[in-house]
Amino acid sequence: MTDRDAVTHSPRRPFRLFALEDRVLAQNMDGKLIGIGAMTRDGDRCVIRLDVDGITTPPQPDPETALAALKPLLTFEYLDGLFTAVAAEHPQGVLEGCPSAVLVLDEPAPPSTGPTDAPHRF
Repeated sequence: MTDRDAVTHSPRRPFRLFALEDRVLAQNMDGKLIGIGAMTRDGDRCVIRLDVDGITTPPQPDPETALAALKPLLTFEYLDGLFTAVAAEHPQGVLEGCPSAVLVLDEPAPPSTGPTDAPHRF
């Protein structure tokens, strides 16, 4: 079996999303909590607009459904970049009991720097 035939699996990384009043927060597996966007209500519909890259959910009937609609719009690279760039928040509200959603993303494998399959001359 060659290196090319080996199956590699990316590590899975959990994140948790929260809707706290009019803000959307994300928490990584280290417990760091950051603000990533706003939740607005238009009548009886909730819309999430993230602070970076203009990511927006379609209108949803409630905060839980809005968080669920946000999950497929996020990537590991996006969230990891935010956790690197944004300072931790310490919200005044209590997160327990507020709408939340768990998101598990694949961390991409680093680029291979190992041997290639190029023919060798001896």
